[in-house]
Amino acid sequence: MREPECWVIAEVVLSVLQADRRNGEYLLTQYVSTAEARALLNAPRVPAEAVPLLADIGRTRRLALAILQTLVP
Repeated sequence: MREPECWVIAEVVLSVLQADRRNGEYLLTQYVSTAEARALLNAPRVPAEAVPLLADIGRTRRLALAILQTLVP
């Protein structure tokens, strides 16, 4: 996947996880520590080091695709 696409997916995934913090934290703790998950959920923007993880979550969980499909008529 190209880098700009990864950033877009990562931004969508983070915003969805932040909107539902409890489930977002649960999902993230499957990949990182609880402290790292909470720090990511509190981040105002996607940290560069989190892009690969969030993009992978978006691809493997099809989360980003589902959200984008609801936004684009």
